[in-house]
Amino acid sequence: MQLHESLEMDIRPTSAAHGFGPLLIGMAMNIVDVPMMAIAMPGIGGDLDLGTGPLTLIAGAYPLMVAMLLPAGRAGDRFGRRRVFLAGGALFLTGALLSALAPGPLPLAGARMLQGGGAAAVAPQALAMIPQLFPPVAQSGAFARLAMTGSFASVCGPLLAGALLAAAPDWLGWRAIFLAEAALALTVILMARGQPSPEEPSMGGGSRPIETASFAALILCLVAPLSFGPAFGWPAPVFLMWAAAVPCAALFVRLTLQVGPAALIPPALLREPGFRWSLVFLLLAVSAPPGFFMVLSLALQS
Repeated sequence: MQLHESLEMDIRPTSAAHGFGPLLIGMAMNIVDVPMMAIAMPGIGGDLDLGTGPLTLIAGAYPLMVAMLLPAGRAGDRFGRRRVFLAGGALFLTGALLSALAPGPLPLAGARMLQGGGAAAVAPQALAMIPQLFPPVAQSGAFARLAMTGSFASVCGPLLAGALLAAAPDWLGWRAIFLAEAALALTVILMARGQPSPEEPSMGGGSRPIETASFAALILCLVAPLSFGPAFGWPAPVFLMWAAAVPCAALFVRLTLQVGPAALIPPALLREPGFRWSLVFLLLAVSAPPGFFMVLSLALQS
């Protein structure tokens, strides 16, 4: 037992020093995209001659996929967190490059969805790998540094985007922002591949793929209409998606009760008042600011 502890003491500081950098930059990459995109929106609208509807679709494509955080976290449990982290970085890089090359609103919205899928894969792995890299006494400090990095990125995002727009030639314009994001994603991938990081064996998890798929479908049916509705004038399929959320929710609840404590969302958690209040707080704290700052940025630039 003492030998095991001494080996852990020797190995973990080295792993933390080499492996924490990509996690910090990856989290900053995910968060800085939203304020940078807010600065880019007027240029996108003017360059591509877009109205409010298409701009709403482009703006909502990224958070639509970021909402898949929980299924992406389960993918890390099943396939290995470092592997999914690298895959998410590659997806974010691909989406950023395609966004920089997009000729119109629909290709741009599709590329933004790729970026959002990459962000959804990176964020939960960054959180989950901290206990692998740090001993228990140092984990709270690591989580604090990760949170500070996210806050710093949200503040610096508009400044960085404004500097890029000011420095970029006229023929490049807003596309310089996506090229900068692609360079950041490439940096994360190279750092994560070139530095050792502890890789846990696949744990599989108690939840089944159909449970994860039902939850992903539920989130998609709830969130997608908020992006597609304003962009396409609230067609009938938007309301059909909302209606489809009901059977998806019923299937997810049924599967959750069958799996029990090993479910994607353990039922025991929902019986804890602290957990329920935390969900309410997160809903209020996370849902309003991005939309507010997006509208504020557009208003100030106009």
